[in-house]
Amino acid sequence: MVEVHEISEEVYILSTHLKENQISVASFLILDEKPTLIETGTMQAAKNFTPEIEKIIPLEKISYIFVTHEHLDHMGGLPEYISEAYNAETVAHRYTKAQLGFMGIVGKTILTGGGETIPLGKRKIEVIHAPIETAGTTIFNLQPDGILFTGDYFGQLTEEKWTLHSQSTEQLLQKITELHQGLGYTHQDIKAYLSPLRKIPLKIIAPSHGSIIQKDLKQVIENTLKTNLKPAKKGTLWSKIFGV
Repeated sequence: MVEVHEISEEVYILSTHLKENQISVASFLILDEKPTLIETGTMQAAKNFTPEIEKIIPLEKISYIFVTHEHLDHMGGLPEYISEAYNAETVAHRYTKAQLGFMGIVGKTILTGGGETIPLGKRKIEVIHAPIETAGTTIFNLQPDGILFTGDYFGQLTEEKWTLHSQSTEQLLQKITELHQGLGYTHQDIKAYLSPLRKIPLKIIAPSHGSIIQKDLKQVIENTLKTNLKPAKKGTLWSKIFGV
């Protein structure tokens, strides 16, 4: 099942819950002079998202497909999207070039290093290099909407049904910490690469897993920056998902 919600004017989230994996995956659609997709989800998720996107805009009109990093739950659906969005350029960090090549994405690509600004029309996307997850992980800052597309950062596992908004900030903070710990992030790296987010005017943090964040944004960022993370252990929720 795919849920579609407009989270800002002409900005949509498409999300599906992978119950067996206890996680949701998302794509985001931005309508502008250069219509844009952020993230693809898995191959199966992209297959499910495609008809929902087509209800809003034909895929051949998509100009850009941005991916935060090279893991398959974030870019695994690229071949599915590109088969229909054949005019689109894939935007990803240059360190993802090898993975893009393995997937056969060798044509229309924009390889970034961080710091670039890509105009969409009335909006623009700032590319922020934040290599905590992988060497090429990036965050995308959509302005003037104030939406931060963060990939795994600030994400949450979803044991039951996916919801657009978290029930409480306290619950949200706990789930963010659980995911960050499960992915092996360190407090030092989070401080180094996520501290600049304090200075960005934000209205929404939109991770690719779990609920979007529209309230208490400063509290969420500050808590994430100061929380001491512990290494993931066998038997944790994340370990159960990936069998490690």
